Amino acid sequence: MPDDPNQALHDRLAGVQQDLERLTSGLALLGIKPYGSCKKFFRTSEPGAVFESTVVVCYGCIPDWWNQQSGEMNLKQRELLEYDLKNWLLRCHHAEVLKNPEKLPKDPTPKIQIAISCHECGASGNLDGERYRLCEGRGTVWVVVRQ
Repeated sequence: MPDDPNQALHDRLAGVQQDLERLTSGLALLGIKPYGSCKKFFRTSEPGAVFESTVVVCYGCIPDWWNQQSGEMNLKQRELLEYDLKNWLLRCHHAEVLKNPEKLPKDPTPKIQIAISCHECGASGNLDGERYRLCEGRGTVWVVVRQ
């Protein structure tokens, strides 16, 4: 767009906005879209770049997003999202599920460390009237992605 000094500022801004919309549309045709609260662009063909469930969040935003969102959801929503997030982190980011908080990494600090409900026992800590061994009866496990 030529830079005409007589053109109104409003017209120039409208032109820039139109150019940005065309650029974003062109990137989408190539499979590149903005995601998450950071609005960074990622290729849709990279399954580990973006967590898509009932929300869409890029991997780099997961810790801050989870800290903010987890307290604002009702229990059922949180458990469903935890399950999806855990499976995505295991599949795409080589996460570990730890049942004992004493085994959590201390140094260096992991990239992601989230306490979630134990899906297998329904967060009760019991299965068939007995203490559930996978969460050691706590009803929670920790999902950790190391640096």
